[in-house]
Amino acid sequence: MDNKKLNKEEYYNKKDRIGTYLSNKRNSVVIPYINGLLIDIACGDGQLLKLYSGPSHGVDIKDYGNTDYVLNDFSKLPLEANVYDTATIIASLNYFDNPIPVLKEINRILKPSGKLIITMPNSMLMKIWHKIREPWVFHTGYSKKRINKFLNSAGFTLSTHDIFLFGINNIYIAKKTTAL
Repeated sequence: MDNKKLNKEEYYNKKDRIGTYLSNKRNSVVIPYINGLLIDIACGDGQLLKLYSGPSHGVDIKDYGNTDYVLNDFSKLPLEANVYDTATIIASLNYFDNPIPVLKEINRILKPSGKLIITMPNSMLMKIWHKIREPWVFHTGYSKKRINKFLNSAGFTLSTHDIFLFGINNIYIAKKTTAL
């Protein structure tokens, strides 16, 4: 079946060996950085939540399997302020129409010592990937410079950036520096 012709629902409901492999690799890189109470934004099938042994909650636009909060707008989370230790956005920031309000909302729910972990595939490779596999995506990806600008606008400071999976993926770890 030609992936380009799949709509969004068909894409997420099919078995995808490449996508599963990449997801597993991203999750294995992220897990060591998570501590305390975790909130996974755009949690998808909830695999990261299942891997993490601590307390956690998942948020997504649909329950793909292990979602605690199903919401259409991640910039208005029905959660208390200053509660979570770690927030993650795994390979999903480019799916958001406007990421800065979402990052500001994550700032609100993180404790003062909280951290945000984002993975973002290489933006140049994503242009090709999204043309072939996910033509509905808002943005094909973001550069380190753009991610850093988003983080600073939302009260975070980038503390760690690493490239993994042969340069295909990036991990960004940001500390909450300003309460908004």
